[in-house]
Amino acid sequence: MGTSIKQVPNEWNAVFNDVIVEQQRQDFIVDSISGITVTLSFGGSADLDIGHYVYIWGKDAGNNEESGFRTITNKFSNTVFEVDISFSLLIVDGFLNSDDVKKGYYIALLIEDVYLKLVPDATGLVTANIGENLVYLLNAENNKDYGINYTEENTIAKKFNLSFAEVYNDTQSALIPYPDDYYCLFAALNYTDMVDFVIEPIGTPNTFFAKFLTQFTELAYWENQRFDVQIINSYSSLNLRVVEEAHFFNGGLSVSYYNLPDTANTMNRIMLQGGYGGNVKFVNLYIYDTVRGRLTEKLKINIYNECPNSLNVSWINTKGGIDHWNFILQQDVGINVSVNNTIYLKDEEFDYSKTANETIVIYANDVSQDYVSGLKGLLYCLQAFAYIDGVYEKVRVQPGSFELYRTDLNKFSIQVTLIRERLKLGHL
Repeated sequence: MGTSIKQVPNEWNAVFNDVIVEQQRQDFIVDSISGITVTLSFGGSADLDIGHYVYIWGKDAGNNEESGFRTITNKFSNTVFEVDISFSLLIVDGFLNSDDVKKGYYIALLIEDVYLKLVPDATGLVTANIGENLVYLLNAENNKDYGINYTEENTIAKKFNLSFAEVYNDTQSALIPYPDDYYCLFAALNYTDMVDFVIEPIGTPNTFFAKFLTQFTELAYWENQRFDVQIINSYSSLNLRVVEEAHFFNGGLSVSYYNLPDTANTMNRIMLQGGYGGNVKFVNLYIYDTVRGRLTEKLKINIYNECPNSLNVSWINTKGGIDHWNFILQQDVGINVSVNNTIYLKDEEFDYSKTANETIVIYANDVSQDYVSGLKGLLYCLQAFAYIDGVYEKVRVQPGSFELYRTDLNKFSIQVTLIRERLKLGHL
């Protein structure tokens, strides 16, 4: 008796997409039904009585289903009674729900420390989309420690737990946990696409190469830039390595790696080792298991010399990863002041409050076609950041400010205006 869990979240869930849970209310277990005679299991119920209107679902030995609403017309014991409408199938398993016995029934679903009241439909089915509730478990921040090669992400991706209780007759049952741990990601991917970005323990040797969480087909890295790439790992192993294949301008190749700790069920944020000294043209980055072999795609990252006159901008892309770019031309800065309220005293107009926003116009020249799709991610990113005065500040892309110009057959110039809320000027 109680409720059965019919659908649980996926292991990894994008919070800006549907995250469905489904439970089926089952007040009493049906042992058998023959015609109008219903037999309950586990002692039945002393509270069920003649005249009660109930919902019954059942299946026969061939798993054919039959269900519907019935009224109890005769009661022989706590386990055996008759209903007004006969069943055509010989039922061997099922359940019965009664609002007369369990008044005001609903499911209290606990997501971490937040309760949701879920009222079932007439058949006892509870379906809920909890994606919007998971958003509040996450923080749209870039808190990566760029002094450490590898970190586990816990702001835009984290674990969550589910449990539930039945509530009826003004009484709540004990909490029952869902069968697994689940994970959510600040992303808009559907599950079919998300599985491409998760390292799974799916066999030895590995036959599937997980993708990194970037919208770039190729990445760009400037020496000493604050830069990382991300991937989801649901695979527990002490044999993981971050491998760099460094391809030199002179045609040479050098392979190096550093070890990853056991990082199951986390978003891994992985940095380059750096120190390429102007000799490396590009690096192929991937994760390797010393037992299973290569686990991820080879991600091409083109290497550039450090540019001191730059603004490092990063943003949360729709896949839930963080993309980066160094905008390397002079930044133009402007101030916009907006009036929020106006009051009138003795026929004179006064600004009640003002907000000053700083706008920063940033540029990138000689951008190759390989980077354009990734940079367009700024247009519809979930959150953007600019590294200013030693910290990442949240910024917004000014609507309509993203301008893309073709300057050559395969080269582009890009201009974007960022909005940085500087201060609220209060009452004036």
